[in-house]
Amino acid sequence: MVLIMLIMGPAGFEKMAAQEIRTPMTQIFADQKWYCDHPIKERSWEGIVTRRVIGLGPADRMALTLALKTVEEEIPLYTAGVEEKLEPFVDKQVKVIGKLVDLENEGFGPEIWIGAIDLLNVEKP
Repeated sequence: MVLIMLIMGPAGFEKMAAQEIRTPMTQIFADQKWYCDHPIKERSWEGIVTRRVIGLGPADRMALTLALKTVEEEIPLYTAGVEEKLEPFVDKQVKVIGKLVDLENEGFGPEIWIGAIDLLNVEKP
């Protein structure tokens, strides 16, 4: 600690100490082979995770129980098997890193496959 202070000087040390300590993003599908192998490039979005009303017809995707509401649009989130993991993010401002996959050829539409997610505007420990 003393060595850091000597190298950086008091102002640099104070600036470093005042920076927000970030915890890693919550991994959702980022470590899954099917996610990694999909050729769509990852990108990020910011918005609010909201619940979706799902129909019970044969053309409905039961794995799209949540959506990401951004300033521009509302995009369904693929949530199969990770609903409980995503529960702390519902109705919260988040940053999502994922892949926007268009399943229109399969009779559906675009959806985000979530690689990782993090809360925004929250004090970190």
